[in-house]
Amino acid sequence: MSRKTRGLLITSVALMLVGIIIFGGTMSMINWNYTLLSTSQFENEEVKVTGEIKNVKIIAKTADVVFMAAPTDEASVILNEQKNMKHTVTLSEGTLTVEVKDTRKWYEYIGINFKTPKITVLLPMSDYGELSVKTTTGKVDLPDEFCFERADITVTTGGVTLGSRVLGAANIKSTTGNVWVENATLGSLSVSLSTGNVNLKYSSCTESLKVNVSTGRVRFVDFDASDITVETDTGDIIGNLLTPKQFDAKTATGRVSVPQSEDGGSCKLTTDTGNINITVG
Repeated sequence: MSRKTRGLLITSVALMLVGIIIFGGTMSMINWNYTLLSTSQFENEEVKVTGEIKNVKIIAKTADVVFMAAPTDEASVILNEQKNMKHTVTLSEGTLTVEVKDTRKWYEYIGINFKTPKITVLLPMSDYGELSVKTTTGKVDLPDEFCFERADITVTTGGVTLGSRVLGAANIKSTTGNVWVENATLGSLSVSLSTGNVNLKYSSCTESLKVNVSTGRVRFVDFDASDITVETDTGDIIGNLLTPKQFDAKTATGRVSVPQSEDGGSCKLTTDTGNINITVG
């Protein structure tokens, strides 16, 4: 090894050690709380909503959307938002709308941000009409206190948890993230997912279930629907259903284990690469 190369290596190691010391010292000063390094400014606001709410529409960008039962008969929306990404809250003709207004300059997109904005919708426990939620990056959480006539949830990057009752169609679309449907009673359910797992637990559809996943596992736990169609490119289809079905299960690369077909709805399970293992009862 030449003297020049040796010198460069020594200098590199020394600079690395200095960087580690500075990083460790800085993190120790803030008790290793990464959020304090964020360059984005956040603000909190609670908006009271007066009037009868029939439908709910959420249009977010980079925010978690969480629904909770209101402690009183009054609805409200709690916003934890970036200073230049405020949300408007309006109630018009029975539709509660929460919509983001991104007023950031181009240079404000550059920075460090360890926090995720959050929209918390507090609604009285009641029956509602149509629900529409769209967010680019963030989680969506719908607990079992509510009932909707229809639900449409679209997420680019983030998980979806659905526990609410939906009388008609529930549609979930996500590019990357896991989908959980738990303790829910639905009319029909459609899930479209590029990368992530679909977990269907202790829930049922009076009509059809349709699941399409590119890369990810589909798992049933005490689930049922009148007709079931599941397709995955890469991923297992496993779990148990509550009632017998007419099974049609196929995999290009993997193993198939399903009960014998009996009187019941159709159950079509298809995967290119993965195992299919289903039980009934």
